Amino acid sequence: MQRSDIFKVISYSILTLAIVLLSVLLLGPFSKEESAIGINDKFMHFVAFYVVTCMSLGVLQTIRKFDIFVIMLGYATLSELLQGFVGRDANFYDWCADAIGITLAILPLYSRGIYSKNNRAPERRTSPW
Repeated sequence: MQRSDIFKVISYSILTLAIVLLSVLLLGPFSKEESAIGINDKFMHFVAFYVVTCMSLGVLQTIRKFDIFVIMLGYATLSELLQGFVGRDANFYDWCADAIGITLAILPLYSRGIYSKNNRAPERRTSPW
């Protein structure tokens, strides 16, 4: 196995572990522990989805950014819906915090692309005259 293949396997493994850990934290019975520690639930949702989205963008470079955005929003929606079935509260504002984290992770990549497209040197016109 080459060094780049080993790096890919490690990267995918870490991303998978992060998603599993996030799923356990979102669906597990940890809502009272969050408030006991004094951590704002919405802030934790924002940070968790920001970090996992950044990791996804770094590891899954062959997938379009928009597709990662849609997948992560789907994951956020699914996790909030499932929370209603496992004894936690499915909260629209938690989903909003998730969506803001996902958007803020991807937005700089889009703005960089827009910036570079708008600041290209103008094409030279050739005139037959």
